[in-house]
Amino acid sequence: MVGAALAGVALGAGHGATAQDAAFQVDEIVITATKQPLQLSKAPISVSAYTQEAMDERGIRDVRDVALQTPGVDIPQDRTQRIAIRGIESTAGAATAAVYIDDTPIQARNASINYSGSTVPFIFDLERIEVLRGPQGTLFGSSSQGGAIRFITPTPSLTSYSAYARARVSIVDDGDPSYEGGVAVGGPIVQDRLGFRVSFMQREEGGWIDRQSWQDPNDRENNSNSSHATIFRGALNFAVTDRVLIQPSLYYQNVKTDDRPALYTVCPASIPLAPTINPCPLGVADPDSGDFTSYAPFAQPQSDRFILPAIKLVAEFEPVTVTAVSSYLYRKSNAFNDATHVNDRTSLGARWLFPIIPGLRPVTYQNPVAEQRLATHELRFNSADPDARLRWTAGLYHSRSSLKSDVPITSAHYPRAYQIQIGRPLAAAPFMVDGIHRYYGNENTIEKTTAVFGNVDFEVVPDLTLSVGGRYSKDTLDFDIIERGVSYAGGIATASGKLSEKPFTPRVALSWQQSDDTLIYGSYAKGYRTGGGQQGGPGHLRR
Repeated sequence: MVGAALAGVALGAGHGATAQDAAFQVDEIVITATKQPLQLSKAPISVSAYTQEAMDERGIRDVRDVALQTPGVDIPQDRTQRIAIRGIESTAGAATAAVYIDDTPIQARNASINYSGSTVPFIFDLERIEVLRGPQGTLFGSSSQGGAIRFITPTPSLTSYSAYARARVSIVDDGDPSYEGGVAVGGPIVQDRLGFRVSFMQREEGGWIDRQSWQDPNDRENNSNSSHATIFRGALNFAVTDRVLIQPSLYYQNVKTDDRPALYTVCPASIPLAPTINPCPLGVADPDSGDFTSYAPFAQPQSDRFILPAIKLVAEFEPVTVTAVSSYLYRKSNAFNDATHVNDRTSLGARWLFPIIPGLRPVTYQNPVAEQRLATHELRFNSADPDARLRWTAGLYHSRSSLKSDVPITSAHYPRAYQIQIGRPLAAAPFMVDGIHRYYGNENTIEKTTAVFGNVDFEVVPDLTLSVGGRYSKDTLDFDIIERGVSYAGGIATASGKLSEKPFTPRVALSWQQSDDTLIYGSYAKGYRTGGGQQGGPGHLRR
């Protein structure tokens, strides 16, 4: 799926186009949004950059804080952490905003049954964050239709030692305390030859939602929605010669939540209640009065962890710099969610709210699990002289990503509930999967990308630069979806197939460095994202 966008004739000063506050975003920030080091105020692209110092000053602790302080960036309030840049967002198919840790894209597809969405790194011990607005398909490939967010980590120093530490304690009214602490240290192991940097952070967020089961008055937990995050990174910088560097690294993040902060705040009082159903006040919270009570029948924990080893080689051969990067991302997320109201009411009618069935605890829950694997390889060649009249970048890229999603919905009480509410027995198999699951979905996707890209900056006359670039990709997607459950004709729906695309994404920009502090530019660019499979709808069979 290819989308074209005119990044407009974006006129404005370098600071005005890229920063809200010159105290935090100044010319000395060097970015690599164009795959070459470049001063922020001289980049012909709509980009905001935040150093670690600036983020500490502003209290930026996660990607939502970045979105709140960056024009044109939004993150919907849901569990998937989809990032919308310049209003471009989708709940289906490939992501529309790319998320990078250094040179590795970590966003996941919005697959048919991928309930976990994408992950993002916590903000700690970063060199900077770059937010690129507008299509970035030329240099960053697929899933950058709206733009890209890049989390750039520090390179270990070969000559000097440095350390960074941060701590925070906070208290929420009628909730548990929260705290975080982290430390990073780095420097030379062998002067001028081998350097290291390690960082570790632990974050504990206190809960503020009280859970009271609507089925069991003795099942209560105060401040149930606490969360815990552990982040570790280790990196080495080995100077093989004065011109060749090898930089291996490992990034690990594990986030766990004890319970979801979901509340029912509206009582459908106009709906007549059946004799087996409790009145609404038993299950509805009132935040305006300070009542943050969840009436879920059980705790709903979630976890999301990933590990990202990478290795980077940089070789300086004047007049060319060669960079090779390989990485492998493994991520696994799982959750345990209450689906009693959503699923039972869908099948049994709107009156089925907080049901009580004598002798049976009517609980429906889903346990989505997703595994994401991504191997990437990029080889880049850059002109080495940043002051040359002609500057260029060329590269090759290959990636293979897989996403496996499993979503079982367990509802052992459903046949009996159906008979009580509908007045007749539920038909036998195949409508109930394994006798206890009302739904079971499995999806596997494998996506491969091979691309060649390049960009040329030519100074036509002093301070007037023409930039021309393009990327040609070959993308393939294999998908296989199997869904079983009470809503499908014959109890099963399948979808499988293979897609292939060959998008070309150009970029053209003309920029005028009017002064050291002012850059006026206009640009045109394209972005794209790959298509996807269509899951079978209820009552349909797809093959």
